[in-house]
Amino acid sequence: MANVSKNPLGLSISRLIGYGESVPRQRYQQPKLEQTKHGIWFFRVRKDVVGKDGKLVRARPRQNIGKMGKREAQAKMNEMLAVINQAHYVISCQINVGRFLDQYIAKHVKKKRPSTQEKYITHIKNYIRPAFGDRRLCDLTEGSILQDWIDGLAPNLGWYARTDIRNIPSGMYTQAIIWRYWQDANPVEHVHVGPKEVKREKRKLTDNQTRHLLAALPYDVRLACCVALFCTLRVSEILGLQEKHLNFEHNVIEIRQSFWRGHLSSSAKSQAGNRSVAMGYLGDELKKLCEGDPDRFVFQIETAPHWSRDRAI
Repeated sequence: MANVSKNPLGLSISRLIGYGESVPRQRYQQPKLEQTKHGIWFFRVRKDVVGKDGKLVRARPRQNIGKMGKREAQAKMNEMLAVINQAHYVISCQINVGRFLDQYIAKHVKKKRPSTQEKYITHIKNYIRPAFGDRRLCDLTEGSILQDWIDGLAPNLGWYARTDIRNIPSGMYTQAIIWRYWQDANPVEHVHVGPKEVKREKRKLTDNQTRHLLAALPYDVRLACCVALFCTLRVSEILGLQEKHLNFEHNVIEIRQSFWRGHLSSSAKSQAGNRSVAMGYLGDELKKLCEGDPDRFVFQIETAPHWSRDRAI
């Protein structure tokens, strides 16, 4: 076994697998092409795998090629060996899912917006880690394990939630491919959440219902709702508005940032979200909220304590 201290890539993988400080050494194998009595071509290779005790053990699994001519089978075997003979291949599928999730969060999820981070981390904590944290990446490709898992969430979660949860392991395998920890196809690619459905009926308010709702709200909340309704701003964009973003000369709102649960982002939700929209008749009402401080937030709305907070923000 090669010492990992001389192999940074091996050190990274060994930590993800979770055993010792050694990784399998690179081998060059050119096994014999064999055929079963049913005409199926195969070959055997030496492979280091993680045993039940967490230690590396030697195995000689059979690699099936299929029914075809000998020349075609030989060419297929050479293609497969080109991958197998890489030192990285012999352990990539042994990576521990729980440890890989830690790296996935640190190197990928943490680069996303705060709202997306919280969604990912919550789903990983509640659904993905409990189901697969002790498994290996290769274990999730067995049979219909991922499809059965998603189907099992259906009684308690709606279509949108299941789709979000399904997309996280898909993104996990995508990053594993990019980081060269996984060399096969993404096993989540063909996992489906089923036909689109909603748990609760969506109802659009009538004009009369909208007028009654707005009339019942406090002035600042009513104005914020009107900005959302008539200027097409998201709630986070409304809360992120500062007086400098209200261009009364051109009668437009310049959307350049957003505010979400205490986090002020230096941009809107997406690049296309950085835009200017007309104020219309709301310009006069918005001007009443301004005090002449460019950095002052336009809407000083205090929310009720929620989401385990002991005070409002």
